[in-house]
Amino acid sequence: MTSFRSSPAQSKEIVRLRKEIQQKTGKTPEELYEEREKRVRDAIFLRQPDRVPFFIFGNPSAYGLNNAAAWYDPVATRRAHIQAILDLEPDMASGTFTSSGEALAALDVKN
Repeated sequence: MTSFRSSPAQSKEIVRLRKEIQQKTGKTPEELYEEREKRVRDAIFLRQPDRVPFFIFGNPSAYGLNNAAAWYDPVATRRAHIQAILDLEPDMASGTFTSSGEALAALDVKN
């Protein structure tokens, strides 16, 4: 089993994002995760959540990326998705790399 280790640049980015989230919401990311997970689980198990869960499929073009850049620049796409999540504060969000041009090319998708 391989372990994931972040680079120093990634670690700084994580610290910056954590601070931004805490300043904006007054809660830690862990507290927000627990709230969102409960909200989604309540909806799944047909209990009344505190509000309707909100899910987004990222749209990098809404953050200045054209379609080609969104498909073939995973770093810019990731940044756009992170910004969308910070701006919209969804309960859930779609992943990004399984629908990237690089991932589909590696999988030799023909459709």
